[in-house]
Amino acid sequence: MLEKSRKKFNKEFSKEKYQKSLQEIEKQYPDSLRFRIAETPLFLPKDFEYKLRQAGETIIEYLLSVEFKVNKKLAIPENHKIPGDEGKPTFIAIDFAVSIENNQLCPKLIELQGFPSLFGFQHILPNFFNYNNNSSPYFEPFTAQSFVEDFGELLINNTPIENCILLELKPENQKTKIDFDISSKIWGLNTICVLDVFEVGNKLYYLKNGAATEIKRIYNRLILEELENSIYAKELKFNLKKEYDVSWVNHPNWYYYISKHCLPNLNGPYFPKSYYLNNGIISSLNLKDFVLKPLYSFAGKGVDLYPTPEKIDSISDPENYIIQEKVSYFEGLISPEGDKIKSEIRLLYIWNEDSPKPILCTNLVRLSNNSMIGTSNNLTDEWVGASIAYFENI
Repeated sequence: MLEKSRKKFNKEFSKEKYQKSLQEIEKQYPDSLRFRIAETPLFLPKDFEYKLRQAGETIIEYLLSVEFKVNKKLAIPENHKIPGDEGKPTFIAIDFAVSIENNQLCPKLIELQGFPSLFGFQHILPNFFNYNNNSSPYFEPFTAQSFVEDFGELLINNTPIENCILLELKPENQKTKIDFDISSKIWGLNTICVLDVFEVGNKLYYLKNGAATEIKRIYNRLILEELENSIYAKELKFNLKKEYDVSWVNHPNWYYYISKHCLPNLNGPYFPKSYYLNNGIISSLNLKDFVLKPLYSFAGKGVDLYPTPEKIDSISDPENYIIQEKVSYFEGLISPEGDKIKSEIRLLYIWNEDSPKPILCTNLVRLSNNSMIGTSNNLTDEWVGASIAYFENI
């Protein structure tokens, strides 16, 4: 989308270089990469970066508002609420479609999450592309070095490293395994399966070299729905509904608070109209212009691009769904084979203890040539998959 950068990259690109980069990742992180990396980064103009920042800032202002504090109480089902000090949402991810409006690139909000994303993987991705155009995927004031330092402080917070864990369900089987391995390598975190955690009184432990080791700080990558809907739910050795002497980063409740539940409460040029399904206005909408989304799902599960009155009438719990205005993606990237590629960009924020609000640090991009954007839906074609954006350096 920046012609000069695109021509330079395409001229320097070769399939041999791409395969060599994949081999290097496999060498450093064996059997960790479970999704496709696109052949190219995205090159975006400065005015689009400004719009992204503006859209993100509007969302942050909402998250700091009294309105959000009231609405968030309705966002979490009572049976999913976990006790403990919720603190701040240390990590926030906001997904935007790269769209076009009035012949100008324009971000359109797709989703937001009070949950960590692939921070570690995005840190190594610029090395994968090995492209020097005097710009950075990090947003000022961050650099690659300062990000590693600041992110590490958030994760560990002066806690002995053996007492800090990355928590997940069967991490060795997860699609995001490479991010766990990178987090372990860079920040020294112990990646622990939730099934290997046990309680003694009000403290949690795991075994390290055969010795019971107290858990004081949890980098939480566990999605409660995935655990509860799995065959492993009955194998837990502690009670998720009990309060323990442990710090969560993020606390699991933020996964619900900052979620699709927020979408109907956001208004502005970057936010497609969204409504709760149990809102009386639904019957007056042209459903062809909307997407149906369950509130409590992840990785695109349950999303219906073609809702009908019959489908909606068959839903027994409409309070757990929203309907969102469809977004027209700009197919501005053309693959060497002529495929038209659409893109989504995720803004990644961190919130330090001493900061009055979350700070934008880096980004994640997903490229697709089909109706679904996620990397699970882009496994075989070329020039699609996980990527990163560089913004115009002027």
